[in-house]
Amino acid sequence: MPDLTDIKDNWQQYDIRLIAVAISLVISIIIILIPDTPNNDAFTYIRAAEIFQQQGLTAAFQHYSWASYSILIALLSNLGFNLFTSALLINSVFYALLVHSFLSIVKEIDESKVLLLLAAVSILFYPQLNEFRSFIIRDTGFWALTIFSLYQLLLYSRLQTPIYGFMFCAALLFAATFRVEAIAFLVTVPFALLLDKRSERTPVKVFLSLYGIIVLAMVLALIAVSIAGFSIVQLFTNYVSVYLPIITVTVSPDPQLAADISALLFSEHAALFSQEYLPIFIAAGLVAILLANLFNGIGGPYLIILICGIVKRNSVEKLQKQICLPLLAYMLVNLLVILSFLFLTRYMTSRYTMVFSILLSLYVPLIFYGLLNSATVQKKRLIVFIGLFFSYCAIDSYVSFGEKKAFVEDSIEWIEQNANPGTGLHTNNNSIAYYSGLVENYDELTTHITQSRIESANVGDLIVVELNHSSRQLFNSAGAASYLNHLQDFPSMDKGEPRISIYRRVQPVP
Repeated sequence: MPDLTDIKDNWQQYDIRLIAVAISLVISIIIILIPDTPNNDAFTYIRAAEIFQQQGLTAAFQHYSWASYSILIALLSNLGFNLFTSALLINSVFYALLVHSFLSIVKEIDESKVLLLLAAVSILFYPQLNEFRSFIIRDTGFWALTIFSLYQLLLYSRLQTPIYGFMFCAALLFAATFRVEAIAFLVTVPFALLLDKRSERTPVKVFLSLYGIIVLAMVLALIAVSIAGFSIVQLFTNYVSVYLPIITVTVSPDPQLAADISALLFSEHAALFSQEYLPIFIAAGLVAILLANLFNGIGGPYLIILICGIVKRNSVEKLQKQICLPLLAYMLVNLLVILSFLFLTRYMTSRYTMVFSILLSLYVPLIFYGLLNSATVQKKRLIVFIGLFFSYCAIDSYVSFGEKKAFVEDSIEWIEQNANPGTGLHTNNNSIAYYSGLVENYDELTTHITQSRIESANVGDLIVVELNHSSRQLFNSAGAASYLNHLQDFPSMDKGEPRISIYRRVQPVP
C-alpha cells in the first residue's frame, strides 16, 4: 500500500481524469442510496420501460417517441434493479462520461495537472449541472454524448485518424436517440475544420474526409434502424406531427387570437394601434426568456468568474484557435437550436441550455489557472478564494435548500391505509398516481383537475389534488364542493399550509 506522504508529494503522476470519474460515480451512488421524490418526467420514461418489458419494442415507441432511454432502463433492470434505480445508474455512467470528456477537452488545451485539477473541481461542483443528478431525464445522455463528441472532434482535427471521426459520428448518432438536435451538431460543426491549418493536408481535405465518414455512419445507422423494423419515414412523420400544429400557428396565427393577445398586452384601446407590433413584442419577450434561461443554466457563481475572465483577457490565452473554433461552433449550434425551439414552442427550461453552459464553463478553470499564473504577492489569498468559491459551489450542488416533499409520502401512506378495494383515484401528482397503484396511465396526468373531471368521477372515488392557485380556487368553489367530501390535508413542513388535499366524490344533494 503506497505511503500517504508519497501520494501527497507525487499526486501529479496520477490521471486526474480517472480520479474525477471515480468521485463522480461515488457521488451518484450516494444519491441512489438516498432516494428522493422522483421528478415528474421520470414517470414518462418508467411507463415506457414497463411497456417495453410487457409488450415489446414497437409498443414502447408507439407509446413514447423517444423510448430509447426507457429501453436502456428496462434492459438494465433485468440485472435485478428496479426501474428507478436502473435509470439513476444509467445517468451515473453518463455523468462519468461527461466528467471524463470535459477534462479531456481541457487536457487538449493544456496538460498542466494544476489546470486539470481545477477543471475536475469545476465540473464536479458545477451547481446547475449537478442539480440534475437525481433527475431521471434523457437529457443527461444527450449532454454527455455531445461533450464526448466534441472531444473526439478535437482528436480528429489534431491527428486525422479515422477512428476518431467514427467515434465523433457514433457519439452524436447515439445522442440523437435521446434528443434529435444532435443531428444538427453532426452535420454542421465539422465546418469548423475548414479553418484548422495545423495539418500538412489542406483543411478542405480534412473536412471532406470527415464528411465522408459522417455519410457512411449515417447510412449504416439508417440500415440498422430499418433492420430493427422501424420506418424512417414513420419516425420522421411522428416527430414532425408533434411540432407541425405549433409551426402552423406560428406562421399563420389566428386573427382573433392575435387580437385577443394584443388587447391583453396593450389594453383594448392601444391594441387598435399596436397590433402590428405584436410579433416584435413576442420575439423580444422570447429572447428575454432565452437570456434568462442561459443565465440560469450558467449560474451566478460561474457567471461572476466568466465576467472576471473577460476583464483579465490573458487568463484564457491558452485557448488556441484550433480548439476555440470547434468549441464556438458547438455553442453556436446549441444556441440556434434552443432559439428555434423556443420560438416554435414558446417553452424553455435551463435543461435545454446545458450544453451551451457546460461548454462555457470550460473557461472557469482556465480563468482560475491564468489568475494563479499571473498572481505574485497575493497568490495565497487567491488560493483561499478559489477554495471558498468551490466550497460554496459544492454545497449549492449537493445540499438541497428547496421545499421538503414529505407531504407527498404522507398522502401516499394515507391512501394505502384508507383506500377501499376497487376505489378509483384521480390526481394531478405523478408520484401519488404511481405509488398508490390505483392509476394505470400514471404518466399521462394533467396538471389541472377540472370541474368536469370531478363530475365524471364515480361516487366513492378519491380525488387527491396537489394544490396550486387554480386548484385552490376550484376546490373552494361552491360548484366543486357540492360533489366532494373533504377527508384530509397534508401541509408542507416549511410553510404549514395544505399542499395536498384528499376528497371523496359524493352524490350532490339536489
